[in-house]
Amino acid sequence: KVKYNVKEAYKRDIINDCWIPSDESIGIDYNHVVYNGRHRLTALIESEKEWPFYISFNCLEDAKFTVDSGAKRSSGEKLSMVVDSQLGGGRTTGFLRALMRGVNSNVKYSETEIAEFASQWQPLITWIHKHLPKGKAEVQAAVAKAYLFYGPDKIEEFCQRLRGVEFGKNQADPAKALFFALNRSKVNRINVALAAYKKTLNAIDYDLRGKELYKVHEKEDDIFEWGPEWSVPEDSWWAKNHQK
Repeated sequence: KVKYNVKEAYKRDIINDCWIPSDESIGIDYNHVVYNGRHRLTALIESEKEWPFYISFNCLEDAKFTVDSGAKRSSGEKLSMVVDSQLGGGRTTGFLRALMRGVNSNVKYSETEIAEFASQWQPLITWIHKHLPKGKAEVQAAVAKAYLFYGPDKIEEFCQRLRGVEFGKNQADPAKALFFALNRSKVNRINVALAAYKKTLNAIDYDLRGKELYKVHEKEDDIFEWGPEWSVPEDSWWAKNHQK
């Protein structure tokens, strides 16, 4: 069966001319049945474009059972081959996925899309590695978006308090409220990625407005939506300070 999200990710790569041909061919057995490559072919047909593929005909029936059974590289290992994944391969991939996804939970990105995003936003990986290296991926992603939009002067102190658990005597520090909310989720084994992202948005919002926060809620509105080719809004700190 064709998995919709996988097929759609492949189709985006093909439509955007980002598909990278590899040595893995479309596998067709001697009964003329496609047993390996159905997602790629379906994506190609729906894209209404042309793209070169290798095809292996008359494969043995037993070959079906060896597909995807080799020593697979993880997404993190693959990413480390094209960018400096300073957080560690797996952690960097998780951070990038959360950053690309934002509050949209039903989006699956291809490895090509993640690699291109990582290449474009390598400085963001470096910044997070310096200021919030051990945070949950979704927390890192929300903080990174705030950094892009509001700038380092407004977000680095929040990172320092959250990273160093430096809350002082302020019982209503938004960073403190977020820290304990995340730890309660960990203790209670509640692993809802999108909730962590939205709660971080809420804590950052209160912190930037100088408001006290005792209990963190989920904020539905993201800091900003990515523009074409993963661009940031023109009124963001990054756009104003990194014009080409």
